[in-house]
Amino acid sequence: MAVLACSAAPAPQKAPSEPEQPGPVRSPADAVAPDAWAPAQLPQAPATEPAAAPTAPSTAEQHATSVDPENRQEPITGEPELHTRARQLFDAIVSGDAALAEPFWFPKEPFVPLKAVDDPGKYWEQLHKSYLRDVGALHEKRKTWEGASFVRFEIGKKPKWVAPGQEANDVGYFRSLHGQLHYTLGGTDRVIDVHTVITWQGRWYVTHLGDFKH
Repeated sequence: MAVLACSAAPAPQKAPSEPEQPGPVRSPADAVAPDAWAPAQLPQAPATEPAAAPTAPSTAEQHATSVDPENRQEPITGEPELHTRARQLFDAIVSGDAALAEPFWFPKEPFVPLKAVDDPGKYWEQLHKSYLRDVGALHEKRKTWEGASFVRFEIGKKPKWVAPGQEANDVGYFRSLHGQLHYTLGGTDRVIDVHTVITWQGRWYVTHLGDFKH
């Protein structure tokens, strides 16, 4: 009897497998036990330059900003600041260097609004030149100032309030006549007359060093 040959049945095809889904991404910190976890350090703010120290206002700024617009502050007579500026005037006379006397001279910034004249700036310039000239004249009065020593400055006559309008002024001030620079020379006490000082915000300033004519 004939035997029929038969082919082997084809192997069953495997169903295509599902693509493997990626698991959650794990950082190295996930592998660390929770009690060992520490938060990351916050980023540090960039270093900044230290703030610059505030600068002192200039002389012009001090005089341009009035604490008392009517200038009624009582005169300050005993503070070291006045003593220092008076000494600078004395040093100018002794040395013949008039520039040293500037701190005791009435500044231009408050003078312009204070005086009720046609050109207060020009008037200030005239008075200023006289002041510097008077410093030089006092220096020339002695052949030598060697050994001269400043002692103190004294306000002259009792300060008087000069109301606006009394001396061609729009702003009032206190005025004193014939202040005295005391000094010693050769063992003798001596005095230099300071004709006129007036106040601005309580501080005394010279407007006439020597005698003058209106």
